[in-house]
Amino acid sequence: MKYILAIGLFFLPFITKAQTSSEEYNYVTKGYKAQVTEGLDMKKGYKLTQVQQRTFRLGSTTINKLIRTANNSIAAYMVIYKPNSGDAQFFCIPNPNSPYEVIQMYESTISADEDFLKLKMITLSLTGLLKWN
Repeated sequence: MKYILAIGLFFLPFITKAQTSSEEYNYVTKGYKAQVTEGLDMKKGYKLTQVQQRTFRLGSTTINKLIRTANNSIAAYMVIYKPNSGDAQFFCIPNPNSPYEVIQMYESTISADEDFLKLKMITLSLTGLLKWN
């Protein structure tokens, strides 16, 4: 029994690092926009890597990975939806193993009927792309 507990405790840090924290979620949905508009530096300890950019009839989506530089793990996916007319909107797709609080924030982001088209465009953009390793 002690060995099982020891093995579990050894792997716990590796499992929890894969989760998206509420701080990371808020950075993707709010902080990054402020960073770009104010010309600030990238959040310390992270880097962004562009995965894909697509243009649709009604706008475009850009998908970035928010990567922790300490261990090169993916913290979250950032989806930027830019309609042809209007401001860009920033969505965070957290790791599925994230705390319930973070998953709730994600689910509440796209809940209104008017967001259905955005959800459809984002889903089309993400087909087969999300990898967490």
